[in-house]
Amino acid sequence: MNDTLSVLLIEDDIDECYDIQNCFANIELVGITNNACQALEMVQSLLPNIILLDLELHSGGGNGLLFLQKLRKLSLPFTPYILITTNNVSPITLASARQLG
Repeated sequence: MNDTLSVLLIEDDIDECYDIQNCFANIELVGITNNACQALEMVQSLLPNIILLDLELHSGGGNGLLFLQKLRKLSLPFTPYILITTNNVSPITLASARQLG
């Protein structure tokens, strides 16, 4: 049995990617993307236990809310734990993220 957690990071700030990657020395980082559509494909193929999701993907494609909406429609064997990272403090945006899971 593999006791390593697999993590997918969806973040468009490369410095944040490096910082987060360094924090997870004992966790397998299975992928990094800054594109919501590519992230959906990666979730299906990699089946990460955890997803670190930036809601605003300025340098990539799509956005975190769209990703959450489409993720709910996938037929996955389990639902990954999702940790959202964002500089957006809008109560409406945060409520939308909670509503989408």
